[in-house]
Amino acid sequence: GLGTQAFFSVSAEQAISYARRHEQELVIVRMEIDGFRDLFMKIGKDKSSALIKKVGEILSKHTRQEDMLCRMGLDGFAALLRTSDIGGSVRMTERAREMIESIQLQHGNGSEHATVSVGVAKLAIAEKTSVNDLLEAANGFMKKAQQAGGNQVSYDKSSEKVDAVVELTVEQALHLISNGEAAKVKGQVDGLIKRILPLLGLYAKVNAKGMKQLIQKMMEKI
Repeated sequence: GLGTQAFFSVSAEQAISYARRHEQELVIVRMEIDGFRDLFMKIGKDKSSALIKKVGEILSKHTRQEDMLCRMGLDGFAALLRTSDIGGSVRMTERAREMIESIQLQHGNGSEHATVSVGVAKLAIAEKTSVNDLLEAANGFMKKAQQAGGNQVSYDKSSEKVDAVVELTVEQALHLISNGEAAKVKGQVDGLIKRILPLLGLYAKVNAKGMKQLIQKMMEKI
């Protein structure tokens, strides 16, 4: 029930184009089932197919509607997350990894546990950033997870420290923007917008005409 690799390429191009226009970052996740070929030989085709489907279902539960989740190759998956919060993305993939680890695979000689190796990367979208750039960044971390024994999430821990910066208030964000320091706000734009949505909703109720004019001005800037 997931998108194909071809669908991922097309959709990722669109996401990159949008992120480039709005000077945003994207988080890409790559995952592969550890030792899948050996598992296939032990549990057979039907149970292997059921395992892939179950992993897809778990990942679907842990991603949001606005994220993009696809199957990549035989036993791999990729997710493009519309966020710059790598810390939150890592926590999400850790929860999914733990759920996958709990899957028991019965076969004639006993049972096996499924595990996955995961790579999470955050990229600032530049003029020449491509879909391959996104995948290669996440693939690099996924390979590190595999080389370390699998069943783990690998990522750039220094980027998580950047995300751990104290959350800006709306007033602080406006002050930075007015002082020409919008770059310091970009990583927190999604959270700031969510916090003012109730205010915008109230404004729309008490001043519908003003809200329409505000939206028009915003569209002109886009």
